[in-house]
Amino acid sequence: MFPALDLRPLPMAPARPAEPPPWASAWWARLTVRGLRAAAEALFPPNELGAPDWQQAEIVPRTLQWLGRLPLRQRVELGLLFAAWELLPLVLGPAPPLSWMSPARRLALLQACRASKLRPKKLLADALKASTSMMYLSHPRALTYIGLRKACANPADPLQVPVEPELLPELHPGGVAEVAR
Repeated sequence: MFPALDLRPLPMAPARPAEPPPWASAWWARLTVRGLRAAAEALFPPNELGAPDWQQAEIVPRTLQWLGRLPLRQRVELGLLFAAWELLPLVLGPAPPLSWMSPARRLALLQACRASKLRPKKLLADALKASTSMMYLSHPRALTYIGLRKACANPADPLQVPVEPELLPELHPGGVAEVAR
């Protein structure tokens, strides 16, 4: 009744060099940057607390540099995330692109999306918050603000945070011998 199942592997197509998809254009790049900037400005605004804002944490240039290092597929997916964030109000209803809104209105929209019962909307907002937070919290100024302290230097660590050697006795009163045990 059913034909015999052929378990031989399928022939593989030859590998092609990674190249941007045909729809990736200057317009698409600008849309991605506008969405990223709109999200960063809303999530990490200037404040009176002393925490670095989105510009001081260099979120946009550092994210673009990071995107350039990713494999093509992940680069396109994250670009789509930022572009979708920019175009989300156009999809949800008669509203302007996100970068045209005030940061307070953008933040309210993001919070509403994160609280939404509609799963795709919630996932989009959570992914956006996670990716921008990752960039923000990997900046030395943000790490210093939240209290990250290092007792010893690691020259191989690309994320340089000020070193406070006097912390070692504070963290381990018995000295280095206690830590080795």
